[in-house]
Amino acid sequence: MGRIFSFIIIVTALMTALAGAGVFYLTQTSDNKIKDDAIYGLAKGIAQSISTRTQLLSQSLRNIAQSPELIDALHQSDLPRAKAVVQLMSAYLPDAMAFRLLLPSDNRPDNTVIPYMGYADLDLVKNTFQQPQLPLIQGEQGEHRHLAITHGIMQDGKVIAVILASVNFKDLQQNFKILTDKQMYIELRQADIVLFSHGSADIKSLGRLTEFKVQNTAWTVSYWYHDQLDLTLVYMALGIIAISAFISGLAGWLGLRKLHSLLMHDQQSVLNATKDLMEGSAAGNYPVKLKVMSSFISAIVQFKRESDIAAPKVPDLQESRSHSADTPFLDSHLAGIQVQDVDSEEAESIISLPEFSSKNTQTATKVEPTIPPLPSADKSIKVMAKKTSSTDVIFRAYDIRGIVDKTLTQDIVYEIGRALGSEAVDKGISTLVLAKDGRISSPGLSKVLADGILSTGLNILDIGTVPTPILYFVAHHHDSHSGVMLTGSHNPANYNGLKIVLAGETLSGDSIQNLKNRIDSNNLYDNPPGKLTENSMFTNEYIGVITEDIRLARSMKIVIDAGNGVTGKIAPILFRTLGCEVIELFCNIDGTFPNHHPDPSKPKNLADLITAVEENKADVGLAFDGDGDRLGVVDSFGNIIWPDRQMMLFSKSILTKKPGAEIIYDVKCSRNLPAQIIRNGGTPTIWKTGHSFMKAKLKESGAIFAGEMSGHLFFNDRWFGFDDGLYSAARLIEILSEDSRTSAMVFAEFPNSPNTPELTIDLEEGENFAMMQQLFASHNLPTDGRITDIDGLRIDFTDGFGLVRASNTTPSLVVRFEGETQEALSRIQDQFRQLILEIKPELALPF
Repeated sequence: MGRIFSFIIIVTALMTALAGAGVFYLTQTSDNKIKDDAIYGLAKGIAQSISTRTQLLSQSLRNIAQSPELIDALHQSDLPRAKAVVQLMSAYLPDAMAFRLLLPSDNRPDNTVIPYMGYADLDLVKNTFQQPQLPLIQGEQGEHRHLAITHGIMQDGKVIAVILASVNFKDLQQNFKILTDKQMYIELRQADIVLFSHGSADIKSLGRLTEFKVQNTAWTVSYWYHDQLDLTLVYMALGIIAISAFISGLAGWLGLRKLHSLLMHDQQSVLNATKDLMEGSAAGNYPVKLKVMSSFISAIVQFKRESDIAAPKVPDLQESRSHSADTPFLDSHLAGIQVQDVDSEEAESIISLPEFSSKNTQTATKVEPTIPPLPSADKSIKVMAKKTSSTDVIFRAYDIRGIVDKTLTQDIVYEIGRALGSEAVDKGISTLVLAKDGRISSPGLSKVLADGILSTGLNILDIGTVPTPILYFVAHHHDSHSGVMLTGSHNPANYNGLKIVLAGETLSGDSIQNLKNRIDSNNLYDNPPGKLTENSMFTNEYIGVITEDIRLARSMKIVIDAGNGVTGKIAPILFRTLGCEVIELFCNIDGTFPNHHPDPSKPKNLADLITAVEENKADVGLAFDGDGDRLGVVDSFGNIIWPDRQMMLFSKSILTKKPGAEIIYDVKCSRNLPAQIIRNGGTPTIWKTGHSFMKAKLKESGAIFAGEMSGHLFFNDRWFGFDDGLYSAARLIEILSEDSRTSAMVFAEFPNSPNTPELTIDLEEGENFAMMQQLFASHNLPTDGRITDIDGLRIDFTDGFGLVRASNTTPSLVVRFEGETQEALSRIQDQFRQLILEIKPELALPF
């Protein structure tokens, strides 16, 4: 046997060497092709990036050229005003070094502004009067070299003037700095002029040329790639093959020695067993090392027993069953198998989400509970219920919210449940997902809300006390796409309310008022009660899906301030699961909020978090509101990072993978935010404040990301488009973990003009909306700014903005200001102070 194994060892070593050589050859061939494809893709990507960048710049200039104010000024032959409009709108092109508005009669170079406008620029402008022109690099090397982009201003189908933008083209040149392959030389050419190049020009004589046009430009990308065999790699491969062959041979020899030892041991056991059988003595213990030898001994014993049997015997049935039950084979094969009685109460509570899975979640047997059939509207009985006096003020713009036992009583919540159930019945919905936050009033209100819903024949899946994002998550994956969250959100402890999703739509505006109208008109259904099913296991599903999506490049030390809200239980678990070191602050759920209000939009509520971050030298601090759909952030230096600056970081990250995508922000956000979105290749859209309005706009536009100054952030690229403070925090940690800098340094690269946080002016119920009407009617509105009135009154000046709007959640006005300088900020505040005090002089303003 030794000779056989020696032969096998030699053949194995040779085959290992041969296989290694073959693998090296195939790998080298495949590697060359991969390199070629990678180089081509890299060059193509650079061309695409340059094309996208120039196209976005041209689009921004087109927006300026189509400005009604600019066209009107030119129509009125008011050239100074027209030029002023162009300069005012220059924020749309933050990289532009100079703007010039040129008429057909302008034909002289301009040396008054850097970069100079030369004859080449004049030719480009002249041609633009005839037809649109592609962007060109113009000017001499140095400070006058620029990217020239033109766009005609049309009136009655004719170009009446041309805007010339001289843009800094360093961003285009940055695309070449990502190249590190020394075997590649690449050029960007404009006709015969080499604009940019990277690598050694000597490669042009060694490598093969590949070139292609850059779309939407007059440029061509050309590159040469010289592939040469790396001898170091060859020597390394030969060494690995030789070592592998040696290890194979050594392993074979050691295996032979071990097998010989085992066989010698088992041979003795076989001999002992044979000896005992031949002598007819009682069977002893015959330990073996090789499993096959155990079968061999069993076969000998079986053969001996069969040969000794003179006549067959009928075995005792009870003995046979007893023996079978004790057989180790059955024990080993049935170990770990659990059989569940489907009639048990536990089994009946099992439910599985349709069209939903998670790799980190065990699959449960789906047991279909007996659910009453969905009541149809024509078979339902409308009843004249005993009316509960509904309070108009609780039915707000994007949710229902009021003071417990005053404007929000158990009676009215019961009626709201009936109205909600009736509305769901009319929409063909059979089940509502129900959840609540950790407020003192939430369990009692949740019960009467459920009673009201069930009375309409609707079923309820009650998922317990969880943050609002988990309610949205379960509703999103449930067949009905519907749910109701009982929560007071960021309001004080004596508040509570409802956030509602029906058939995938978050109710707001008229949809909220429809519920009130149903109550007022007794348009309510009374059907056989629906079924209530409880399942509190969806938190595990939620954490599992987030941990599948988020990958941290390094461990992060974070402080979590849950503000005694409902996120206190899940947030530390989630971030420890992601691999973070977590320091907990107010993570015990306490509906009285003994430490501070669960509202991270107020600086005073972040004071404890700032202290904890500084004392523990944490990477970042995270704060959540009462129901977990809003995020507050403190950087490693203890600075508050307001949500509009968070959005700058999120937008930059998202747009690297989805350039040109639309991003939505609300009226309270910094004027720096849209400029940053444009700078990173995105399309900014301003919209109304309110989570319901934002989700509706997100669904309508297909935007990939949206956010509000209040901290509601909506990811629609890798997440499901609802506001989720926990997921937003996880995305933030993921981005920060990929950067070796501190979070303070990361955020420091984004502009931070002098500004105020959201400031609140408390009023009587309903008075805030009346004051807004009076503000719009004022004859003293500033005339030197651009007014946006989609949500309140926002006025953008050349050096800042001011905003005043009616809050939809509390009886108050919300104001915010920003200026390029402290002086500009103070001036804008003064203008708004005069406007507000003109209407209500006795107000004590917080600015």
